[in-house]
Amino acid sequence: MTSKKKQFIRPFEGFKVLGLPYKQGEDKRQFTMYFFLPDAKDGLPALVEKLASESEFLERKLPNHQLEVG
Repeated sequence: MTSKKKQFIRPFEGFKVLGLPYKQGEDKRQFTMYFFLPDAKDGLPALVEKLASESEFLERKLPNHQLEVG
């Protein structure tokens, strides 16, 4: 698997979402791994609680625009 320079990032109040696109093998399959990153050092429990309490949280928060990072 290889990572591309173009990545997805989307900021929200209290956290950011980072998406890393990958390609695998010669069949050109593509995947994206998403990381939910709380702004506060101790913010992960609150982010997990928010994620669990809202039924469409993931669908509404995934980034959909590529940005060049790095």
